Amino acid sequence: MEKSHEYKIELNELFIDFRQAFDTVYRSQMIETLKLMEIPNKLIRLIKMTMQNTRAVAETEHGRSEKFGINTGLRQGDALSTLLFNLVLEGTIRKLDTRGNISTKLTQLCAYADDLVIIAQTPNALNEMFLTLEKEARYAGLIVNQSKTKYMKTS
Repeated sequence: MEKSHEYKIELNELFIDFRQAFDTVYRSQMIETLKLMEIPNKLIRLIKMTMQNTRAVAETEHGRSEKFGINTGLRQGDALSTLLFNLVLEGTIRKLDTRGNISTKLTQLCAYADDLVIIAQTPNALNEMFLTLEKEARYAGLIVNQSKTKYMKTS
């Protein structure tokens, strides 16, 4: 950003937030991502075992519900959940063209934990990268939170 400012290059940034990120991950897609990342089969089987037959009970002012199964999302409070989410997000990002940097191409993607920012030299390049990211993220169960996703233009 400093170099862009120095050379008077306009930048467009889109800060992306995912809605209920840990709760919406498709487990089957997560397993496929782990396989593509060449995680050992033994570890994948162990991860699958921790998520099989996940059940919960909802409690309201009217009492408790019957037990119901949970088939999507990562377990809240589980130390493994953060790592698994990051691997799913990494798998999504790998499907995008992120080679180079903003001085050698029109777009750049920066990520930290579950926060992403797309930086582009033109609004069209930003929109194109966002649409591709949104499509790939949705395939993994990640839904962009439009109310918390913010656009910034620096010039």
